[in-house]
Amino acid sequence: MCSRIYIEDMDVVKMFIDEWMECLEGLEKEILKLEVHSEDAELLNNIFRRVHSIKGGSSFVGLSSITRLSHEVEFTLDAIRKRKVKVNAELIDSLLLSVDFLNGYIVQLFNKLKEGNFTEENGAIYLDFDSEQNEEPVLDSLKQAREKCEEKEVEDSNPGEASQEEIELDVLQTEEFRRGLAEGMKEQFLLECTEHIEQIENHLLIELDRNGDDREVINEVFRAVHSIKGGTGIYLAALSPQSPAYSGLKKFSEIVHTFESLLALIRDRGCKFEKSLVDLSYTVMDYSRLFINSVSSEEFNESLDSGVLDKITEHMALVQSLPGNVVQKPEEAVKQEAGRKDEAKPKSSVTQSIRVNQEKIDKMMNMISELLIAKNSFMHISTKLNVEYDLPEISKEVKRVGDYVNRISDELQNAIMSIRMVEIKTIFQKMPRIVRDIAQSTRKKIDLVMEGESTEIDKTIVEQVSDPLVHLVRNAADHGIESPEERLAKGKPETGRLVLRAYNKNKYVYIEIEDDGKGIDPEKIKRKAIEKGFISSAEAERLNRNQLINLIFLPGFSTAKQITEVSGRGVGMDIVKSNIAKIGGNIAVESEVDKGTKMVIQLPLTLAVSRGLIVEASGDSYIFPLEYISETVKIQKSHIHEFNGKYFTYLRGDVIGAEWLCRIFLTGERDDAKEELNAVIITSGAEKYAIIVDKLKSEQEFVVKTLEGQLASIPGISGSTLLGNGKVVLIVNPIDILQFLRN
Repeated sequence: MCSRIYIEDMDVVKMFIDEWMECLEGLEKEILKLEVHSEDAELLNNIFRRVHSIKGGSSFVGLSSITRLSHEVEFTLDAIRKRKVKVNAELIDSLLLSVDFLNGYIVQLFNKLKEGNFTEENGAIYLDFDSEQNEEPVLDSLKQAREKCEEKEVEDSNPGEASQEEIELDVLQTEEFRRGLAEGMKEQFLLECTEHIEQIENHLLIELDRNGDDREVINEVFRAVHSIKGGTGIYLAALSPQSPAYSGLKKFSEIVHTFESLLALIRDRGCKFEKSLVDLSYTVMDYSRLFINSVSSEEFNESLDSGVLDKITEHMALVQSLPGNVVQKPEEAVKQEAGRKDEAKPKSSVTQSIRVNQEKIDKMMNMISELLIAKNSFMHISTKLNVEYDLPEISKEVKRVGDYVNRISDELQNAIMSIRMVEIKTIFQKMPRIVRDIAQSTRKKIDLVMEGESTEIDKTIVEQVSDPLVHLVRNAADHGIESPEERLAKGKPETGRLVLRAYNKNKYVYIEIEDDGKGIDPEKIKRKAIEKGFISSAEAERLNRNQLINLIFLPGFSTAKQITEVSGRGVGMDIVKSNIAKIGGNIAVESEVDKGTKMVIQLPLTLAVSRGLIVEASGDSYIFPLEYISETVKIQKSHIHEFNGKYFTYLRGDVIGAEWLCRIFLTGERDDAKEELNAVIITSGAEKYAIIVDKLKSEQEFVVKTLEGQLASIPGISGSTLLGNGKVVLIVNPIDILQFLRN
C-alpha cells in the first residue's frame, strides 16, 4: 500500500514529523510504567494523547500506514482507559512492538523526504514503506492480545456496574484529554497561521497586485490558505464544543474554507487575480489576523468578521457569472505545477530541529557574557606576575591559558549569537503592505524595492527597531514621494521609487530607507524651526546644512501642511531617534532637494556584548562605546578657543565643539599644563564633538550592568561594567552628553 502526500501539504508534514518524534520520545518508557500502574488515569491520558496526535496528523496528510497502526494502538489504549480490558505482559509486548513500528515508519518518512526517495506525479508524492508487509502480523498480535484480556475482564466483572462506571470515567477523562490536547495544539496553530498570513499578506498579494496573471503565485496563495484551513480543522477537532473558542473557530473555519473555494475557482478557471480580489484578500487576512489575536488573548468578539463571509460569497457569485475563460484545464495546471517542483524536491529541506524557550538562550548568553568579563582577568594577572613579581615564565603560562580561554569564549559567543540571529526580512516583509496602503490612500504610484533581506541581526534588536522602521517608511511614502502629477512636472517618472536596504559592515548592521522624492529643504526647515521657536535666528545662522536637516528630530517638529491618517502630527521622529539610541543605534540623514532622501540606521549586531574604549579623566576610568566614536585625535591646546562660555576646535577644517570629560561629570578641572591633549571624537550621525580626556588606555569587550536606585538617573551614564582587575568602571552615554552640551 502506497502513501500519498500532496505537495501543498509538505510544510505541514515537516511540522508533523518534529511533533511525532517528540510524541514518540519516552513513549516506550511510559508504556512500561503502564504494566505496573494500569489504574493511573494521568499516565493513560498522556500515552493516549501522544498516539492520538500521531493518528490525527497522519490522517490529515494522507499517511495511511501510520494512521492505521496508530488507530489500533489508540483503540487498545481507550479500551484500557475504559476498563474493558486488563493489562498483562502480552498486551504490553504488543503495544511496545506497535510503537517500534510507528517509530520505524516516521524515521523512514524523514529519510525518504530528506533523500528524495519517492515518486512524484500530478502534484503529489508517493512513498512505499519497507515495514508495510510486516504490519499485518503486528496488528493481529495487538488485536489478539486485546481480545484475550477482554474475555478475562468480562468473566470477573459485573456488567451493570461496569457500564455505569465506564460512562462516568469516559466523560471525565475525555474532557481532561480534550483540554490537554487542545492546549498542546494551540501554540502550534497560532504559529502556523501567523506565518501563512504574513506570507500571503506581505509577499504573495503584493506580487499579485503587480501581476494578477502569475499562476504560480496564485497557486502559492491557495496552498497557504489550504494549510490554514487544515490547521484550523485539526485544532477544532481537539476542542470541546463547550470551549469559549469553539464557535468562533468554527466560524473562522467556514470563512477560510469558503475563501479557499473562491481561490480554487480563480485557479481552475484561469481567471486574473483582479485588484478587487487583492483588496478582498487583504480584508480576509486582516480578519484572520484579528481572529488569531483573539484566540491568543482568549478575548472573543462576535462581530469580528464584519461581513467577510458575505463579501467572499458575493465575489464567488461574480466569478461564476463570468463567461468561461478557462486558460488551461486543472489537470494541465497540476502537471505544470508538478514540473516546476521537479527541481525543488525536498531532498535537503527536511532537517531535525528542537524548540527552545528564548529565556534559556538569553540565560546562556548572560553566562557567556560573564565569561567574557572573566577572560579579561587573565591578561591582567599575566601582566602583574611579570611586572610586579618578576615571574616571566609563569606569566607566559597564564597568558597562554588566557588565550585558550579567550578562543573558546569567542567561539561560544559566536555560537550562541548565531542561535539568536534572525533574518531582517521578518520586519521587511510587512513593508509592502504598508506602502501599498499609503499609495492607495494618497493616489500615488510607488515601487518598493527591498535588498539584503537575508541580513541577520539579534532577535531582540529586530523587535525594538520594527516600529521606528515602519514610521520611517511611512514618512518616505507619505512625505517624500510626490504625486504622479508633481513628478511628471519635475521631469521624473510618475512612479516613485522607495528602496529598503540592509547590509553588514564593520560588525554593524545598516538599514537604509531611500526615496527619489522631493527631499528635505534645509532653508524650509530653518524657517519652520524659527517660526515654532525651537531656535533663534542667530542660532539658525550658525548651523550648517546637516545640522539644519537634523532639526527634524526635535520633539514636535513637523513641516506637513496637513494632518493625515498616515502622518503629519509632529510626533514620531524624535521617538524614532530615541528608540534607536536605546539599543545602541544611530540614525543619519542625507537629502537633496527634488532628488530624494536617504535615512541610514546603524545598529549593533547584538545587545549582549559590546566593545568600548577605556579612557581616564581626573584619575577615574570610563568606557566609551565604539559605535559612537568617530576617531581619537591629538589636539594642540592653542587650537582650542572659547566663545560665550563654550569651547571649540578645528577638525580638518570643520569647527566642532570641545569639552573636558572631568568638567562634564564635575570630577575636576581641566589641566592647563599640557600642550597636547587627547580627544575622543563622538558623533550622533549629524554632529561631532571632541571630548578631552587625560589618557586613552585600551579597547575591550564589556557587558553592561544597569545601575540601581538613584545611580540609575545620572545623566551621561548608561551603566557599569567590570575590568579584568576587578575594578568597576562607568559606561558613558554619548547621546546624553551631546544633548547636555547642546543645551
